[in-house]
Amino acid sequence: MKVLWCSIIILFTASFSLTVAAKNKTLTIAGFLPLSNTYITFLGKMTLDAGRLAILDINNRSDILPEYKLSMDVWDTEYKTWVTTKSFFDAVTTGPIKIATFGPLTSICAKPVASIAKYWNLITIASGVSSAALINRATYPHFFTTETTDITLNQIRIALLKRYNWTRVATIHYIEETDETSAKNFIADAIAQNITLVTSEAFVTDPVAQVKSIKEKGARIILLFASTENSIRVICQAYHQGLYGPHYIWFITYGHNTDWWKSNLGQGNVNCSIAEIEQVLTNYFTFNNIKLGLNPNTISGMNSSQYMEHYYSYVQRPPSLYKYFQINGYDAMWALALALNKTENILKESGSTLSDFHYKNNFIRSILFNEMSNTNFIGISGPVRFTDGARITDVGIYQCQIKNNQSKIVQVGTHFGLTEKMNIKEDEIYWISGGVPADQVKTEDSIIGISRATFLAMTVLAVLAIICASIFLVINITHRKLRHIKMSSPTINNLFLFGCIICYIAAITFGIDSNSAGGMFPPAICAVRVWLLSVGFSIAFGSLLTKTWRVYRIFTSGKKTKIVIRDYQLIIMVIFLVIFDVIYLTIWELIDPLTSKLRFLRTEDSTEDLNLVIYYYVAYCSCNYIYVWIGILYCIKVLVLIFGTFLAWETRHVNIPALNDSHYIGLSIYNTTLLCVIGIIVSMLLGNNVNAGFAVTSGFIIFGVTVTMCLVFVPKAAKLRVKAANVSNGSFARRYSKNESVEKSFKRSNIDANDGFVDQLISLIKNDVDAQAIITKIRQRRNNAPMIFKS
Repeated sequence: MKVLWCSIIILFTASFSLTVAAKNKTLTIAGFLPLSNTYITFLGKMTLDAGRLAILDINNRSDILPEYKLSMDVWDTEYKTWVTTKSFFDAVTTGPIKIATFGPLTSICAKPVASIAKYWNLITIASGVSSAALINRATYPHFFTTETTDITLNQIRIALLKRYNWTRVATIHYIEETDETSAKNFIADAIAQNITLVTSEAFVTDPVAQVKSIKEKGARIILLFASTENSIRVICQAYHQGLYGPHYIWFITYGHNTDWWKSNLGQGNVNCSIAEIEQVLTNYFTFNNIKLGLNPNTISGMNSSQYMEHYYSYVQRPPSLYKYFQINGYDAMWALALALNKTENILKESGSTLSDFHYKNNFIRSILFNEMSNTNFIGISGPVRFTDGARITDVGIYQCQIKNNQSKIVQVGTHFGLTEKMNIKEDEIYWISGGVPADQVKTEDSIIGISRATFLAMTVLAVLAIICASIFLVINITHRKLRHIKMSSPTINNLFLFGCIICYIAAITFGIDSNSAGGMFPPAICAVRVWLLSVGFSIAFGSLLTKTWRVYRIFTSGKKTKIVIRDYQLIIMVIFLVIFDVIYLTIWELIDPLTSKLRFLRTEDSTEDLNLVIYYYVAYCSCNYIYVWIGILYCIKVLVLIFGTFLAWETRHVNIPALNDSHYIGLSIYNTTLLCVIGIIVSMLLGNNVNAGFAVTSGFIIFGVTVTMCLVFVPKAAKLRVKAANVSNGSFARRYSKNESVEKSFKRSNIDANDGFVDQLISLIKNDVDAQAIITKIRQRRNNAPMIFKS
């Protein structure tokens, strides 16, 4: 047994020694990777380690480049194009001759190298370049990448769009050649597949206008082409402008790493928190090479788990969040080695070798280029094949799923490169609303109207108030010959009640809206509201003010002549107020008519249809200069109230309750002013709450008018009730005969202080309680002041 083990050890040692001894020639590769002064330094170092590990494994294989060993000279690009360009020139101007370049890692740095490497007949193999901009044989003839490019990704994007009937999309990209080319390539491919491009936006700094344009044009499926740093800017604006939720789907190019936004949030210089960013990123789609499986049939003989153990044993570092990123670097080095191996075999047939390569050797470069183009093997990252330098491989379809503040990247499907077939795990996909959103959400407009209950409640109150006014009107007409009613000018009181009824009707019209009108209410309703309320106010308060004005004229005049002010004169004054309203409102209607308009309120998702969004509006009345017209009208009414306040103050000492309503008018003005101020403030606070707004407006109109009406008529009704009680005990008849004598006496003109009738009149009515005020006034007027009452 010991002899057997010794034999095996001797054979293995001899084989290894022969392999090492046989590989006595060196092929040098120029490596260009970001190793310092950049946030992707760790990616550069990971890729460098993967490339060196691949070289170590290849050099240990006797069947691959048996006469050569690979080595790599490395330059730090610092993720800067000028440093990369300088590094390339340093590489080709210093020995030894380089057979190919490994890197640069990123699209930005790869472009200058890939464009000038042709002049030195160098093949460029990159592992992190995904931009379709470099898949251009005219500009970058010798470029290859093991990263999945946009050319492949566009096929997958379009296949996924068609699967869910998303035929209307928008794109937004950063203005930089790589991202711009990716977006343009997708747009061309999408249009060729009958997918409608809603809009294509580009940005440099803060994409406020671009995101707004996408929102205004109604795009729901949005494809973002930008680096993670610039993607954060777009995502933040999408949050601020509401482009997230169950109706929006985002496709993000570089979103395949878990929580990538957390490390890029500060670099994007955005005004969003992580929680706000995650509102938008809840269920976006992204694409990347499929996660590593357990396939042992790889070119290296290792499956994915074995390779990861092999890699971390080599680098002596703990696993990284981006542990899969460097695998493309490992496979890139294997692709180059296999192509070199086949090129060496072809060259031997013509009596040449790879050692004969120099920067002007087109022959060797052409063979190596062809073998790279024909690459076909199973790598750790999956199948490795190229078409025009772009890798054709199986691509994983991933979705970011954020639930309960936990995020994860889930593989929800696979696109197979050779067959171009796609397998989707529907049960793995997370739809926020529980169903697939549509690319064009159906919308429905809904006008929020006043509820039927609110309208009926306020209408009932208005009708009850009209009935109350009608009762007062009946009392005023049937008892108009009673002294305390007659002296209060029943005709003017009737006019006042008529104005109150008009105001009540106006309160009802404020509730006529879309619900009661069966749609958008007609513009005439707007005019009717203003006309009824303005005219009703002028009639009601105009009647009270003219009555008070008559008392003011009679009791404050110093003239000895008769002052006769009849009811029809007061009616004419009220008519003038109404005519002024009519003229003003007519001018308003002709110049800038009121019309019904809609104000946007909010949007809500339908509970019955996942792809239906309801836009809620409130209807309101307005015109071009609404605040000017309303302001002038308010000023006119305020002047009327101020004049009424003046009259009430001047007649406050006229102590004839049946004749003077100044106290009630003062209370009415206070009540009206207070309610108007409170009503305006409350209406502003209520905003778009139509039910509360109608209740406040109509309620204050009804309450204010009713309080004024009761202040004027309840005392009269109460006195009428008292007199009715007096009739039952016979005292009323006697009093009434006395009062008739008094009234006949007052009809005498030019009552003089020296007239003996005054003393007789005083003795006649001094025991009449209702006439004590008259006695007081007569005594105050002994200095030859006239007292004339006419109705």
